[in-house]
Amino acid sequence: LFFAKLILRVFSLIFKNGYELIGILCGFIGLALNVKHIWLPFNFDTALVCTMFVAGGILVRKYSAVFVKYQIPVFILSALIVYQALLRGLHIEIAAHSYTPFTIIEGFAASFIVCIACKAISSINIIHKIFCLVGVNTMPIFLVHHLDYYYSFLFSNENMYIECILRTFYVLLYAWAF
Repeated sequence: LFFAKLILRVFSLIFKNGYELIGILCGFIGLALNVKHIWLPFNFDTALVCTMFVAGGILVRKYSAVFVKYQIPVFILSALIVYQALLRGLHIEIAAHSYTPFTIIEGFAASFIVCIACKAISSINIIHKIFCLVGVNTMPIFLVHHLDYYYSFLFSNENMYIECILRTFYVLLYAWAF
């Protein structure tokens, strides 16, 4: 992600307009390298693929009015694409070089679905406030989450669901106390 953002930043300095399309082209270069099983140092080939996703996100934000206008048909199409991928057992795993042109499309479709779902969920006022509270405290939550080995006896339970609820409760409690 660091290299992907760096690549796009350099292109944005060189090309004032259209650098997003160059980023998507970089993604196709990374995809071609993957097809040929050519792995670059520092996983730079996967950074090129990630550049496609970051550039795609920039374009969606840039043309958000169009996406809002057609979000229902795009959502349905995206859901069908993700459904087909799930039926075929396909998924995208960029770090493991496990992706194909179809899984790249599926990745974009799944990202769009998540964005629409988050937008719909955050329109509910109480949920929006909870997400904001969690969002501004992500670093303490992350820190406490990585230290939960030391207090795991507090949430240890045979029931996986109860354990998950207790673990979440303690992580949030300690993070907010922190």
